[in-house]
Formats: sequence, structure tokens, C-alpha cells
Amino acid sequence: MRQSSGENPSAGFILLEPERYANIGALDHAVYVYPDSCVTDGQKFRLLNGTIVQRNSNRAYDWSVFVSAGPQDLPVGGVWRIAIGVLGATSVSNFWSAADSCQRWYNANLLGVKEQEVNISVTPEKPVVISPNPFRNSATIHYFAAQPGNLELTVVDATGRVVSEQRFEVDAGTGKLQWRPQGLVPGIYFLRVKGANASTSSKFLILD
Repeated sequence: MRQSSGENPSAGFILLEPERYANIGALDHAVYVYPDSCVTDGQKFRLLNGTIVQRNSNRAYDWSVFVSAGPQDLPVGGVWRIAIGVLGATSVSNFWSAADSCQRWYNANLLGVKEQEVNISVTPEKPVVISPNPFRNSATIHYFAAQPGNLELTVVDATGRVVSEQRFEVDAGTGKLQWRPQGLVPGIYFLRVKGANASTSSKFLILD
């Protein structure tokens, strides 16, 4: 972003990590800031995932710039890194030079420094965890079974209608299943899990 009358100042963002951005653009305050009806969650998501794209302004005032990455499915307690540099310079060429220096410094000093992995634990008190949640196509069901036998999965939609039923043979103790529900439209659901002498339920969200 720069002044309409000159290059000083030139300011903006650089996405340092991950390598690919989902969207980068200009945000019109007249459309997304000032109206009382904005910004809705749907608008935010479409701006972040690149469905709504605007790269140029049509006037010299009331604009912001943004950059986004993802969307990314995360397990409960999971960690995913996004790094953004905020830059300012006296000209466009100096801005790009600063962006290059910022990226090289980040690559040399911080790239590849990983956070400690978070383990997903299931217990008799919390026998089921769906990871990631929300998700799109598939998820992992982490479970605790008091004894070997069948694990019955029943999916119920927001109206209380049963939309899916599956059964798995499991051993006693902790384990995990790769779960790919079929025929479910995006939305909120409840997973009822029934095992030997125990049952529980968990809410999950399928993304578009």
C-alpha cells in the first residue's frame, strides 16, 4: 500500500510462513468496516480463503490491506505456525528490498524451529476426541475402550435425525480410527459413540 500522490510511505505485509498465501488484497472500509451488518463470519471466511478477492483500490482513502494463509485443519490443542512481517519503506523498491531482507532473516533464524507437539489424550472420563475438528473430508477418532468389542458410531444432524451409522471392532485401551463420513453436507453434527458398557457424544463441524 502506498500514497496516491507518491511512494513515500510504502507499507504492507509479507507472508513469511507458510510459502503459499490464501489471499492477499485490499479491504474497502465502505463495504466491510462502516456498515453495521459487517463483517459477518461468512465474509471473514471468504476473505481469508480467497473467495472474495480485491487487489486494487478505486480511491485514495479508507482502505486496509491484508494477507492470509490456510484454511488449516487443526486437532484439539494442535499448533500451526503462520508468520507475517509488517514492513514500511520510503519507496516501492525499498519496500521490496525490505521484504527480501525480512524473508532471508526469518529463513535463517526461525524457519524450521518447531513447537513441541501436543499429544491427544483420551481417558475413561473423556473417552472420545475427534481430530481435527472442524474438518472437511476425514478425521481421526481417538478413543478409550474399557474392554474389547464393537464401537458403534452414530451421526446425528442438528435436527436430531440419524444420518450415518458405522461399527468398528476395537481392542481394549486407547486407540484411534481413521474416519471418513460419507454423504454429509457441511454443517454441525453430533457423534454418538457406544461401546461396551459405555457411551458418549461429541459435537463436530464439517467445513465446506
